[in-house]
This record gives sequence, structure tokens and C-alpha cells, in this order.
Amino acid sequence: MQKLNIWTRRVRDIRATRQFLNSDDEGGALAMEIEKLWDQLDPETRQWLVDNPGCKILPRTVAAAIMKSTGTQVEQDRHGETVLSPSDCDFIREAAERADASRGASSTPRR
Repeated sequence: MQKLNIWTRRVRDIRATRQFLNSDDEGGALAMEIEKLWDQLDPETRQWLVDNPGCKILPRTVAAAIMKSTGTQVEQDRHGETVLSPSDCDFIREAAERADASRGASSTPRR
């Protein structure tokens, strides 16, 4: 019976995550608006996000670092993970592209 309860809770978590990922940005309970928090993030957290631009669910260590550096409470699932909204994912992808472009520009010799 206990295994069934654990399974039921995990399925419920997965369904809630899928529902959130498939919903629009309006009213998303877990959206953290990373663009507004970006300048407050420590360099290591920003670098992790730029290095992992396809990540839609933040590990609890990254979510904890965001909360620590910004003082903002972000919602987490029961595993401590935070689901990013589609607009958060887009912003992180754009930041990664900008970082790649600046790395490419700085590695070319200047005349």
C-alpha cells in the first residue's frame, strides 16, 4: 500500500509539471521571472544557467542559490526543484547566445 501511495504522489507531481510546462505564461504559479532577477544573481549561478540553456527544471541547488542571492522565494516542488516558465527558458537561451557571441568576438584577433 505504501508503494502505491508513493507512486500516486509521483504521478501527481509529473502531471502538475506537465500541466505547467504546457500552459501559457499567464498565471503560472512557478514562474520566477528570471529576467528581473538576473542582475542580482551571483556569477556562478548565471554561468550555470548560461551553460545549461535547455534546462526547464532547475535543480534544488540552483534554486537555493537564486533564493540566497536575490532574497526572492521561488516555488519548488516536493523534491526542491523549480520549474521554469517558457519566458524564463527563452530569456536564458538568449543570454546563452549573447555569451557565446561575446566569447566569439573576444577570441578573434583585433587589428
